[in-house]
Amino acid sequence: TTEALTELRAQGRAWNHAPFGWDAVSGLLEMNVIEQETLARLRELREFGWGYNKIAESLNVEQLPTKRGGPWHAASVRSVLRSAEKMVAV
Repeated sequence: TTEALTELRAQGRAWNHAPFGWDAVSGLLEMNVIEQETLARLRELREFGWGYNKIAESLNVEQLPTKRGGPWHAASVRSVLRSAEKMVAV
């Protein structure tokens, strides 16, 4: 499964649901500009040494939406950052 997902990422193809920062269009991944800006903000705050909970609180105050429009939580911040690392690694 890991190898299959790595191959799909390398090909820029969608699987299951599109990760944060991307949209699935006709089975391919395309950058979502607004989500990419939010992702950059996540990385910036993490580089400042902020914890996941503090980042989630900040994103909620800034009213930056999640993929589905709900509030940010520490777990969602961690998940998005880990997913984004995998996208960059390919």
